Amino acid sequence: VQNELFSNEAFDKKYLAKQLKISPETAHRYITNLINSGAPIEIEKSSRKFIYKLDSKKLLDYLI
Repeated sequence: VQNELFSNEAFDKKYLAKQLKISPETAHRYITNLINSGAPIEIEKSSRKFIYKLDSKKLLDYLI
């Protein structure tokens, strides 16, 4: 959410892992669990990595 509000750039799991001080594998597991629970996270393939972006328009519906 913070990235969506204060940055124009999407992020990958390595960036998320670094920010949360966890391993990339744990970050991937967290993202997968969020997506499976219906979180409005969009996935894009950029060269050799996946980029994640929160769909802020759908966020409120997800949180309610």
